Amino acid sequence: MIGANHSMLSTVGQAVLNGLGIALLPGYVADKHVLAGTLRRVHDVPYRARHSSYYLLSKSSVRDRPAFLNLRAWLMELGRAIDRGDTSAG
Repeated sequence: MIGANHSMLSTVGQAVLNGLGIALLPGYVADKHVLAGTLRRVHDVPYRARHSSYYLLSKSSVRDRPAFLNLRAWLMELGRAIDRGDTSAG
């Protein structure tokens, strides 16, 4: 499968809502949770893929944990590498 379907993305969002971790989601899925105040974006700047943007979401209690911060840093670097065309990143 190339890309994710809406059902899969909604399921991932529900997992985050239930405290099962964090998610990298497109705005159309993330926005409703952010507007409702049930989830927070962990960074104000989205990763912008060539055709869409994604937001890393988590419960507020996870945001300052070292493992989470390391994951966020890795994802941001991976996104920058992809944007540069570096296919060996990851």
